[in-house]
Amino acid sequence: MPSWTRRPRWRAQRSTIVPTAQALHRTALEAYAAGDAELLRSICLGNHADTLITALDRRPSREAVRFTFEPKRSVWYPRLVSHIICAMDATQASEQAIVAISSRQRMERYHVGTGMVVPGSLRLQEKVEYVVLSRLVDIKSWVARPWRIWGTVAPTTLEGYYRDKIATERDMLSRAGFYKSSS
Repeated sequence: MPSWTRRPRWRAQRSTIVPTAQALHRTALEAYAAGDAELLRSICLGNHADTLITALDRRPSREAVRFTFEPKRSVWYPRLVSHIICAMDATQASEQAIVAISSRQRMERYHVGTGMVVPGSLRLQEKVEYVVLSRLVDIKSWVARPWRIWGTVAPTTLEGYYRDKIATERDMLSRAGFYKSSS
């Protein structure tokens, strides 16, 4: 606890990240299904919120969506995949976490006036999503803002990692002048 003789310290609080990520992810998906743009803007960061709201605007006005989200608990999921904090400037740091969430999702569209389900619109998915959370932290007092969803990312495979590593090395060598064409 900070006092006049001791500075405040940063506490990771990793045990709260996974339940927070699950709750935010569920809320974002349910808000998307309900068409609640304000809630999406409040719990998602800029680009991710804009992407979801743009998709909402493209949705036909006579159709609505029913959505269910059932998280699947297993030995591996949900789990904290990555958790980092880095200073942005002298007063703020950015804290970022990636959480793997396994779930069963069911979505179907229906007509608003009649309540009849649109034929062929039922989608059942069992998927693992890697949800990225982000928040700002004040470096002086270590008080953090609430978590917000930055987006989702795809997992990295070993082959993909090596492919990116080789491409990066080639790019660095060409920028250093080793792959110049003889003219």
